[in-house]
Amino acid sequence: MWAIQRRIVELAVLISILFLFPWQARAADPDFPSKPVTLVVGFPAGGSIDVTARALVNAVKKYIPQPVIVENKSGGGGMVGPALVVVKPSDGYTIGVVGSAAAAVAWHMGKANFNPLEDVTHIIRYTGLLFGIAVRDDSPFKTIQDVLKYIRGNPGKLSYGTSGVGTTGHLAMEDLAMQAGGLKLTHIPYKGGGESIPALLGGHVEVLSDASGWAPMVDAGKFRLLAVYSPERSTRYSSAPTIKEIGYDVVYNSPMEVFGPKGMPAPVVSKLHDSFRKAMEDRAFDEVLKKFDMPQLYLGGEELLRTNRQDFERMKKVVEKLELQKK
Repeated sequence: MWAIQRRIVELAVLISILFLFPWQARAADPDFPSKPVTLVVGFPAGGSIDVTARALVNAVKKYIPQPVIVENKSGGGGMVGPALVVVKPSDGYTIGVVGSAAAAVAWHMGKANFNPLEDVTHIIRYTGLLFGIAVRDDSPFKTIQDVLKYIRGNPGKLSYGTSGVGTTGHLAMEDLAMQAGGLKLTHIPYKGGGESIPALLGGHVEVLSDASGWAPMVDAGKFRLLAVYSPERSTRYSSAPTIKEIGYDVVYNSPMEVFGPKGMPAPVVSKLHDSFRKAMEDRAFDEVLKKFDMPQLYLGGEELLRTNRQDFERMKKVVEKLELQKK
């Protein structure tokens, strides 16, 4: 009698688990992918992140036996798209592109409704943006050391422009100022490169700290690129040193990764990772990256998780130092 009752209880528990977690049975499908995969890009069509993501998708078609469909869901500084992905079933059929450091900043500032460490499955990091510090060609600042020397002697007098409060250009410049001895600058935020670049050109700010929207002005000889925030020198602007070269651990490149909802099964993650890793070796994809001054930044597996955790904590410290954290 007791054995029959125990068996009934065991069956009831098993049935409840199946009803509570039906996605586990679906996600365990060994034939993944057996239908189209959707890649959500949280930025407008035609921009550098969208174009490079589409180039990656075009390359990955050789390795995924189902269509990969790109959907643009822009808004919220790139956070609307990822927020839509994290609530989807964890079966690998809806994945997305996210700027992992940008998402960390948004979380710490209270502008993201998902935790970019805990609420997602990290699949692969594939690129990042080139950020740098530029001045007008007639500026007295010939090197980044000149800028730092001036700030030390004139606290708060140097004005620099960015694409907005909490953007990579803003945090990077303030991080540099902190590491250089707590230097004080005057930040002038704009609504994007369309405003910040003319501001530097017109002399409304003395320095620009932003992504490579300044490139055409540098190429035209109207701006001088003093330094870049990337871990290595830019191939295109090899004369500009990295901030790390001059002695400060300030590396900002707004890394982009492919991610999915939390709890994706390891076999599915592995299939997606391996397919995108092969796609990164495609020459056409690499050529598209070069057009936007975006380097290959591969990370996967435990190394990606470890780096994201480090970035998450680093962004937290900078956001708190600037008193931008959610209250």
